[in-house]
Amino acid sequence: MGLDPTPFLANLYLSYYEIHWVDSLRRIDFARAKKFVNNYRFIDDLAALNDGGEFERSHKSIYPKELTLKKENEGIFDATFLDLETHIKDDIFDYHLYDKRDGFNFFIVRFPYACSNIPNKIFVSTIGAEILRISRASSSFQHFVNFCSPFFKRMCKQGASISEIKSVFLKFFKRHETIFVKFQLPFNEMAAKLKF
Repeated sequence: MGLDPTPFLANLYLSYYEIHWVDSLRRIDFARAKKFVNNYRFIDDLAALNDGGEFERSHKSIYPKELTLKKENEGIFDATFLDLETHIKDDIFDYHLYDKRDGFNFFIVRFPYACSNIPNKIFVSTIGAEILRISRASSSFQHFVNFCSPFFKRMCKQGASISEIKSVFLKFFKRHETIFVKFQLPFNEMAAKLKF
């Protein structure tokens, strides 16, 4: 991992085994092969949805023994996939952002500093884009607050002002109102709960 062509090579390598295995299974047990229709992979991360545990029982037959698979979730109602952590409770999906870097015991620069060699408009737009990403990836307003508050503090340390953050939030709120409607709160209440 780490080289430019690595994601493409990983996709080719894993797809080769998956396609051939499912193709041969389809000829002998179509019902079992059909259980893999909701398996999704992005490079080397895989999510097997509603397969009745079929992938977990079959993965050793699909891939060569040299490939070690690591299951990251416990049980079947909680999982992380890409940038989301999802919990299923009472048949309801509860989801929010997930970043494994949050568990690291050292600081990671994730966004530009205001003093960087970029126009201020781009710096501020980066904040708006992240607010939008957090809102899309939050199933509840509380999740939105839990991820926005530390993000705002980080951006203030990196040179943003509270007035810039509030202004860009209002701008993105008006432009993408359909994304924020799920929180069922007007902008002023949201801003108050985010403690601008």
